[in-house]
Amino acid sequence: LRPAVVPGGGSPTGGPEDQPGSAPGPRKARARRYVEWAELIKRVFETDVLRCPKCGNKMRVIASIRDPRITKRILESLRLPAEGPEPHPARPPPQPELDLVAIG
Repeated sequence: LRPAVVPGGGSPTGGPEDQPGSAPGPRKARARRYVEWAELIKRVFETDVLRCPKCGNKMRVIASIRDPRITKRILESLRLPAEGPEPHPARPPPQPELDLVAIG
């Protein structure tokens, strides 16, 4: 049943294009598996991170900085926090209210 559930996996009914020795038919466009990060954020948070908040025009990514040292230098030069906040201590699980009955 793989062809029935996998995009581009062939005809779900086992048509002539799936028969050995048959000529290949026209290919259907495969579904995209890769979804850009901006599209994912737009789907989840309903905000377009590539839309300029001042003028509304479409922006584009011109650089992706992954080196933590460079990121820290840029944030410090902008007088922004370069370190994350201290995490709060873990809290204990909630205790259920027990209806205790004295025995005896």
